[in-house]
Amino acid sequence: MHNLDSNCSYLPSPANRINLGSFSSCRGAVAAAKRYYNDVNGCYYCAKDCHTS
Repeated sequence: MHNLDSNCSYLPSPANRINLGSFSSCRGAVAAAKRYYNDVNGCYYCAKDCHTS
């Protein structure tokens, strides 16, 4: 999971993205991403608070 507002250079290509919406923290974004994926992790570079592995 990535933060588009951070200008992260590790974003997937647009064809491989799902807009999860806007969240005040990465934890809400992780919960939303779990609706689509089993294994969810925040990007080490742009969502470090939710990076777990």
